[in-house]
Amino acid sequence: MFIYRAHKGEQQFYLLDRPPRELGGISLPEDRVVPTGHIGDSVTEETPLDAAKRELKEELGADPLSIIELDYQTETLLIRGTKQSIERGFLIEVDNQEFPFLEYLDITSSWHSLAELERFLTYESQRGAIPEIKQKLATK
Repeated sequence: MFIYRAHKGEQQFYLLDRPPRELGGISLPEDRVVPTGHIGDSVTEETPLDAAKRELKEELGADPLSIIELDYQTETLLIRGTKQSIERGFLIEVDNQEFPFLEYLDITSSWHSLAELERFLTYESQRGAIPEIKQKLATK
């Protein structure tokens, strides 16, 4: 989910700063990512759009002002095994306020310009959505 707000005349994007951590016996490095979620985590038969709205509420306590489904998709290998996950991109506008990340207390969040987002995202798979985000924001 590429979450953004209008702040002082510019669009700012929400990033998670995750510390080094252990997950399922695997050591993971520090990274910077946009929030992600999974379809069907708590609701069966939900659409990708419904899942994005649910994850936004669960992880930030926020309601969207607008949501644009991006054409961007990427396949990701889940850390707990060999299951492939398809990540779909959503460009989600929220109110101009602070939103703490509610899911894990040791993860901090920060707001960045689109240019900073491009530089700061750890994973190429997430940076791949930026050209389409630029296009969508230019025509909005």
